[in-house]
Amino acid sequence: MGKYDMRVVKMELKDCVSPDYNPRKISDLEFEKLKHSIRTYGYNDPIIVNQRNNHIVAGNQRHKALTELNRENHGKYKVIDVVLVDLPLEDEKSFNIGHNKIGGEFDPDKLEKLLKELEQQGYDMTLTGFCDDLEDVDLSEIADELEEEMPIISDPQYMISVKCDNQNQQDMLFERLKHEGYNVKAMKY
Repeated sequence: MGKYDMRVVKMELKDCVSPDYNPRKISDLEFEKLKHSIRTYGYNDPIIVNQRNNHIVAGNQRHKALTELNRENHGKYKVIDVVLVDLPLEDEKSFNIGHNKIGGEFDPDKLEKLLKELEQQGYDMTLTGFCDDLEDVDLSEIADELEEEMPIISDPQYMISVKCDNQNQQDMLFERLKHEGYNVKAMKY
């Protein structure tokens, strides 16, 4: 197996190792949404595992969710498909960070249109990840959050402070400002 080859194999869930260095975390609410998604759609996004040490390179949260669901479902996820890679530890760590960091953002108009379409069809909106509970989704609030204009900071000697309602909102704002080239620092008050 070459450095960049991969293959899908069956592996026992308990043999997949969540490495101590993994910096990725999600809120309890996001974790419940992940479990809800797996319950609904099944396990269809395989965990990536390094064959050298059985470390989970990508999918630590899915592994944690599957472990809990496995207990709830009497071993339903005892053996899972994984994508097996062969990486030296330094490449494994770099891939772990990059896999979680590199991403895109939503086109607000297309997202709002798609969410409205699903809602009109009576779809379970909690499965989209844009609903924090099992109540109705206010699509106008989602659209407003996504379309909100960010302040333009042209002089690096000025500083602004923004109070966020929750950790997810802070993370989203932090990543957006960072992506736009601002020198940002997140703090908890």
